[in-house]
This record gives sequence, C-alpha cells and structure tokens, in this order.
Amino acid sequence: MAERHTVSKILFVLFRLGEFISAVIVLGILSRFTYLANLAGVHVDGRIIYTMVTACLGIVYTILLCIPIGPLVVTFPFDTVLFIMWLVAFCLLESRTGIHACSSGWYNNYWGYYWGRWWRTGPVGVVRVNNAGCSDYRTVLAFAFIASMIHIGSTLLVRPLSYFLVV
Repeated sequence: MAERHTVSKILFVLFRLGEFISAVIVLGILSRFTYLANLAGVHVDGRIIYTMVTACLGIVYTILLCIPIGPLVVTFPFDTVLFIMWLVAFCLLESRTGIHACSSGWYNNYWGYYWGRWWRTGPVGVVRVNNAGCSDYRTVLAFAFIASMIHIGSTLLVRPLSYFLVV
C-alpha cells in the first residue's frame, strides 16, 4: 500500500508542476503584451487582464500547495475553481478572434498591431501586421486550455486517488 501512496504523491506533484509551467508561460507572454501596449499608450483589454489575474492566482496556488501533504482532499475546491477560471479565460480570449485567429479584426487591430510595434509606422487599420505575434497569441490560448485541463485532471484523478490509495 505504501507504493500506491507514493504513486498518488508523484501524480500530485506532476499535476502541480504542469499547472505552474502553464501559468508562467501565459503570464510571461501576456506581461510582454501589456508592456508593449503600455509603450503605445493604449488600454489593455479586460480579457487579457482577467487571464493575467488567473495566471497569477494559479502560480500562487501552485507554489503554496505544491508539497503533497496528508489530506489531498483540501485542494479539491481550489482545483475546481481554477479549472473554471482557466476555462473562462480561454473562452474569453478565443471569442475575440473566433475561428479566424490571426486573421480576425481584433487580432489585426489590437494584438498584432501592438505586438509588432506597428503604432510607430501608421494608424490602426492601415498597417498590415503580417502575423506579428500570432504564435504568441496561439501559445497563450493553448496553455490556458492546457492549464484548465490539468486542473480538472487534478480534481478528478488526484482526489479519488487520495481516497482509495491512502491507507
């Protein structure tokens, strides 16, 4: 039975590590974008701010609860809340561009425009952004979704393991 307890602890740490890495990647890219938007003197979209707050909460939560302690059940409500927050962040960002991603109006007039520092060459809507920052935007979307799935995985897998495998 001690081996099973070890398996649940290893899974617990792996899930936390994945949550931490995803949150750091999202926060890093969005922090860079807010820096560039600040240089241009424009406001930052509220959806980006929400995603940054979610990433910050995810980082703090992961650091505080990374060590596998006896009652793993304590983390269940927090994982569920962060799953919902990450999913909302993903949906908010995805709804900005829809299926067009890097060819949408929002992307060309906001993300790509400020990411590529095109405000220096011409006004919004006139400058062709040529996919500036497209991979970064898609990375944010991907890791926001990955973070939500890791949190729900942690909720669904680690919690039952703590009930059945811990003696």
